[in-house]
Amino acid sequence: MAEVPAIFLQMIAEYQKMDKPDSFWKTCPPELLHIKEDNAELQNKLVMFLNEGQFSNPRKWVERVEGKHVLLEEFKSAYFSYAKFKHGINAKWDSKLEPVILSNHGFEQVTYNLCKSCGKKAAKGCCRNYHPTNRQKKQVINSMVIHSSDGPYGFRADYDDDL
Repeated sequence: MAEVPAIFLQMIAEYQKMDKPDSFWKTCPPELLHIKEDNAELQNKLVMFLNEGQFSNPRKWVERVEGKHVLLEEFKSAYFSYAKFKHGINAKWDSKLEPVILSNHGFEQVTYNLCKSCGKKAAKGCCRNYHPTNRQKKQVINSMVIHSSDGPYGFRADYDDDL
């Protein structure tokens, strides 16, 4: 372990000798990049929210359940509430990064046309009030249930069975 500071000093010296260094992370060994990426993911509040279970976060937690779905707005609300109360921050939603993190944890974010009357996937015959203009686009996260100390929420049984 004693050689680690010497290696860092040597890397910094070589970095300073370069003509136009773009970034330290472009010149460092690949092992350091992997460590940086691992630490960034461990410090990401969304990753923490997805990984925490009922016992580490008794207020709200996420469970992967095939065939269930959560509206993206409900998930964001639960996540923002978690970030505020557990970490004391106002989290922001990055529409490019967050779907990748969800995908890495086995969830898929998709957009559906939902019937405004019955809440099911809009299709002819979904309910007696079906009409092509009586629908709305909603983003949904597949295979997810959000639990809270009040009981599971974020999905309706009739809505889930038909997607």
